[in-house]
Amino acid sequence: MGQSPAGKAIRNGTPQIAQDLTSDPNFTPWRDRVIQFGLQSAAAFPLKARRNTVGILVLYSTWKAFFTRELVDTLQAFAHLLALALENARLFEETQKNPRKIQALRSIDIAIAGSMDPG
Repeated sequence: MGQSPAGKAIRNGTPQIAQDLTSDPNFTPWRDRVIQFGLQSAAAFPLKARRNTVGILVLYSTWKAFFTRELVDTLQAFAHLLALALENARLFEETQKNPRKIQALRSIDIAIAGSMDPG
């Protein structure tokens, strides 16, 4: 995994901030793109639910040193809520599949029982 804030956030499980992308050596591979789009700083927040990283939230700014400690704390809280929402959506989807599986098994059971009926 790379040395960008996103790669580090996934690897370390902690928010990663780059306050000056044009001089950050970790952004050398993307420097032309950074300059092209006028990006100056970046922040990456791992989306963690139940100790698992389920995604990553990456934000960019056209201002250097945009991500203050207060803003990082607020965004980290938002990332936590986002991770919980994603995990809840996954769990909801999983529970919606179970009734269909149970119904399919019941249908198979009825079909087998019916085929064994001597009448």
